[in-house]
Amino acid sequence: MTQELNPSNTAQKLIDIDAVDAKTLLGVEESGPSISSDQPFRKWLYDWTLNPNIAGNFQSTLERWIVILIVLNLFALLLEHVPAIYEPYKQQFYYFDVFSVAIFVLEYALRFYLAPEDEEFQNKKTPRVAYVFSPFAIIDLLAIAPFFLQAFIPVDLRALRFLRLLRILKLFRILIPAVKEFAELNRGRTFRQ
Repeated sequence: MTQELNPSNTAQKLIDIDAVDAKTLLGVEESGPSISSDQPFRKWLYDWTLNPNIAGNFQSTLERWIVILIVLNLFALLLEHVPAIYEPYKQQFYYFDVFSVAIFVLEYALRFYLAPEDEEFQNKKTPRVAYVFSPFAIIDLLAIAPFFLQAFIPVDLRALRFLRLLRILKLFRILIPAVKEFAELNRGRTFRQ
């Protein structure tokens, strides 16, 4: 007894395997964020990097890497107080500090530049000034200030680097909207439900 491989007698189509990728075979469409390249550069950059309302952009990835860097700075700060670890790797701790400050400065500069596009500041008369005096921007500035003050004041300001830990408060940017969404979704329910 033989089975017929093509029971409906329809014509089979040959596929060039080199021309087909996995997404095509699985029927998955390429779906990225729908960000128009026709808009001004600042708006385009904001949409790709900091806009929390666009799914698929780099906002959550950037936030995640900043959080990881904050946590690594916390561990570095703790390990600096262990002479057996700090002394042999003093140069590596310094390079990590320079790298961290450079990333934090770039983030601050990016947020400063893109402040006119941010919903929180765009309706202000001077959005960048409003950003500079916002609580998160002040925390960011306090986190990088000791590194630059060392260039002007000949005092060891490493102890002030604990201010970098204030950046952990930036986690509230993620937590507060999540708590609000949770409360909204569970409105009218008891704690047990």
